[in-house]
Amino acid sequence: MLGNALEASTADTFASLSKRRLLLVTGKGGVGKTSMTAAIALSLAKRGKRVFVGEVATEGETSSPLALAFGSRIVPNEPEEVSPGVCVGLIHPSRGHQKFLR
Repeated sequence: MLGNALEASTADTFASLSKRRLLLVTGKGGVGKTSMTAAIALSLAKRGKRVFVGEVATEGETSSPLALAFGSRIVPNEPEEVSPGVCVGLIHPSRGHQKFLR
């Protein structure tokens, strides 16, 4: 009985999330942000949504757990399709600052 209620609750939550235009996945280290981000992105893409997963990174980072979740070593600087309907790319705060200051 509890299993069915939990499944229904999860489905309702996911349906609500899928209607949103922007989702931010945040939290402390080790709580499953990367796994949840990949799972949500892939699930939304399977439902026909176009998904961009952006990772905020500092210049010079050489590896990424998010990239690994999608089968790559690094997140590309420019958006790149990693799965049908899912693009991944880096968001560089310093680049945004530079453009703003020009």
